[in-house]
Amino acid sequence: MPELNLDGLTVTYEVVRCARKTIGVAVSPKGIVVVRAPHNTDQARITDFTERIKPWIFKHLARYRRSSPPRDFVTGETLPYLGKKFKLRIVYNDTKILPVLVGGHINVYVARHLNNEARREAVRQALIRWYGAQAQQVLPARLAILAQRLGAHPVAVKVKCQASRWGSCTARGVINLNWQLIMAPTEVADYVIIHELCHLRIHGHQQEFWEYVAQHTPDYKALRKWLRINVHALGFLST
Repeated sequence: MPELNLDGLTVTYEVVRCARKTIGVAVSPKGIVVVRAPHNTDQARITDFTERIKPWIFKHLARYRRSSPPRDFVTGETLPYLGKKFKLRIVYNDTKILPVLVGGHINVYVARHLNNEARREAVRQALIRWYGAQAQQVLPARLAILAQRLGAHPVAVKVKCQASRWGSCTARGVINLNWQLIMAPTEVADYVIIHELCHLRIHGHQQEFWEYVAQHTPDYKALRKWLRINVHALGFLST
């Protein structure tokens, strides 16, 4: 079967020739890739098509393969923070207290009277607030250090929820960072920050841009791959 390769990952796909006018591709939740093409389509044209859209194919494969099962948010579950794993610990306390990091645990305080569903949602919301607060402190501070290193001068830095981006840079020079980066390893978050800082100098994603990124993050391809593979592990709170 034909293969596609991207960042060291390989996937095979099936070619089905049928009575259709254009080439199409489908990725199933089981990770099966099927390319359907008109009867008279030669393999070279199919290969060219799949090569052009392979980022889309791998994106959907990663979504299906790495999708985390629903969490119960109970004591003992593992949570990522700055690339390290911490254990969740539920502490029943009727006085509202913000989550705290204690040793290898993230302690979340909840009221005793809550039923299971209400407790789960209370813990999830508490974690969102906690991660968000940590991100507001850590990410801008890290950006300031990296901006000085690059000689970059963003107009402003905002940490917020972004549905489909880890970061962005506006035409005015405002850099936005996804707060869920606080869960990723420091070197991964640094790559996203450097990526956006480089956009202050080069706005598009042309070859010149990637060469400039590589000057400051030589292993950026591996870091991009890490983000692509772990996207759902970092997005568990929004599900």
